Formats: sequence, structure tokens, C-alpha cells
Amino acid sequence: WLCPTAAFTSVPLHAAHPYQTKADGSKEPCLEDLYICSYTPTLSALVRSRRMMNERVPPSFVAIGQGRPGAGKGKALLAVDSELEVSRKLVPSTATHTSISGDAVTRAGALEAMEKSTWVHLACHGKQDPTQPYNSHFVMKDEHLTLLHIETQA
Repeated sequence: WLCPTAAFTSVPLHAAHPYQTKADGSKEPCLEDLYICSYTPTLSALVRSRRMMNERVPPSFVAIGQGRPGAGKGKALLAVDSELEVSRKLVPSTATHTSISGDAVTRAGALEAMEKSTWVHLACHGKQDPTQPYNSHFVMKDEHLTLLHIETQA
């Protein structure tokens, strides 16, 4: 589990690569070759989620993908649909899986799906606000989904 703080919250730690090539031309293994990286916002959130697992809460997973956020909200993300498909294949069969994408990915729709799920994967544009961290957001079809929205409503 990765629990970055301070300046490290804006560094994509999961993408850490040594970018080294062996003498035979093959790549040295990197972090994503060895581990599945997951983030937790706080250690207490991780502890809480572990407790829920012990209470046998049935797992549920939602994949939210917004590859075409609309004019002025960022470039199209062409791999979102394939990313959602990969996430579907990786979710254990014991978990309920839901996927929303395209025009259905509104702020209200994302919050509703998050509220009903124990795990969430977002495939969309995002932006950090280092001066007002709770204003950091994910880009939905209609309105931004801020961390404050997630914290208070999901």
C-alpha cells in the first residue's frame, strides 16, 4: 500500500521505473512488474477497510471511466475503455462489479456508485490543487468531482 504525504501526493509513485536496460536488451523489472500498487489516503482508512473485510462485508467494485470529458476539460483519453475492461478481468469473482462510462459519468452518478462500493477505480483526467487540496478533482462529464465531494458524500 502506498500512503504518500506532502509533496509526494502529486508524484505518481505507482509508475516508478528504473528505466534500465540489461546487456541483452531486456528491461529491468520495475515496480509495476513486481507489485499491484494501491493507494490509501490515510493509514486509518486502510485499517478501517481491513476491519470491514473481517466483518465479511461483501466486496463490490465500481470502475468509472471518462475518456471524453467535453470541450475545454482535457484531451480525449483513448485507452479508458480498455482500462475498464482490464479492471473488470482483475476483480475477484466474489465481488460485485459495476462499470460506468461515457455520458453516464456525471458527478452525481460517480458519487452514487462510490457510495455503494467498497472499491473504486477512476480512469479519467484529474487535477491537483496544492494550495487547496480538497479542491483537487477528477473530471466528470458535467462537473468536477472534488476530494471534498468524495469525503463528504461518498
